[in-house]
Amino acid sequence: MHIPSHPLRLLLTALDLAHTTRYRPGRAKPKWSSRLGFLFRRTRAPGIVSPTDGVLLLSCRNAGRLDGLNSENSMATDSKNIRVKLVLLGDSGVGKSCIVLRFVRGQFDPTSKVTVGASFLSQTLALEDSTIVKFEIWDTAGQERYASLAPLYYRGAAVAVVVYDITSQETFKKAQYWVKELQKHASPGIVMALVGNKADLHEKRAVSSQDAMEYAEKNGMFFIETSAKTANNINQLFQEIAKRLPRSSS
Repeated sequence: MHIPSHPLRLLLTALDLAHTTRYRPGRAKPKWSSRLGFLFRRTRAPGIVSPTDGVLLLSCRNAGRLDGLNSENSMATDSKNIRVKLVLLGDSGVGKSCIVLRFVRGQFDPTSKVTVGASFLSQTLALEDSTIVKFEIWDTAGQERYASLAPLYYRGAAVAVVVYDITSQETFKKAQYWVKELQKHASPGIVMALVGNKADLHEKRAVSSQDAMEYAEKNGMFFIETSAKTANNINQLFQEIAKRLPRSSS
């Protein structure tokens, strides 16, 4: 079946699929999750969901709302509990999924597959002041053919983490592209972080930490280098994000 690449046509196709899909008698139905108002086929790893072949299947009752991805209330907060939508952006292969899996599960998989469309995970972080932050994390695909879908994930996000590979200038340039896109289209006041991943490969460094830090400061971001492989600065990244989130005055 042909899947159109234009976002509007993609959504219309998804709506049609969600409405018309049927299952043959005698065949087991696949397991579906309706979390965040969408239907996704579950992957083998528990807790991760990804659109089937990059297609978002909206449930009919929520079809016009995009509640899960583009809600204006992307951060629900009270004095000690914060729920926040976070999106990761960056070129393919920079380690976005590895960063998330290290943070959420404390795992590193060097053979992890390329993300298709996007994956969703959540994790709760407790701060020293007893504030509880629940991150709802959208890990987007870095391949060029999925670039047109990225706005579905970062619009309405309260936090954007832009990742590059410290051994590749090309991925740093792509990170700068995503920063510009966020500045044009993301929510006002979004917290942005610039992350240089694969810090364990410092002997192959192609992007200096000084250049990246200066770029981050110039664009109102905070900068940190991480290694998903060794877990260096992974928790610190999310702790720093949590500290920078706006708090309720109540």
